[in-house]
Amino acid sequence: MNLVGRAAGLAGSVLRARAERTARRAARTALAIGVALLLFGLALVFGAVAGYVALDRLVGPVGAALWVAGGALVLGLLALAVARIGRRPDPGPDAAELRAELDALAATARHDLRQTAPYLAAAAFLSGFVFGRRK
Repeated sequence: MNLVGRAAGLAGSVLRARAERTARRAARTALAIGVALLLFGLALVFGAVAGYVALDRLVGPVGAALWVAGGALVLGLLALAVARIGRRPDPGPDAAELRAELDALAATARHDLRQTAPYLAAAAFLSGFVFGRRK
């Protein structure tokens, strides 16, 4: 296999592994967020109904509705802040592994160049001889 093929294979394997890892992480995150939002929404609905019933006796129906809406707004903003704080940066590919693969690729390139250098020189000489200017 030539140098270009090996480089393409290395790049393809690195990209494929990274894409698979990212897809698995995204699926787990989406599932966890979906379940959490469903349960949070259910708790919020029952809490809002209970709060409305309790506040209705104290401040009337309009005041109770406003208090419940304000509480839901505060909880929603708090949930957004927690979700933003809880994110971790992507660690990226393992640097030692990439370094080892790149070193192996460089060694292969040097070896291939040593093997092909005489043929390249011969081809250059022959093409100069055949296609050179004639005066």
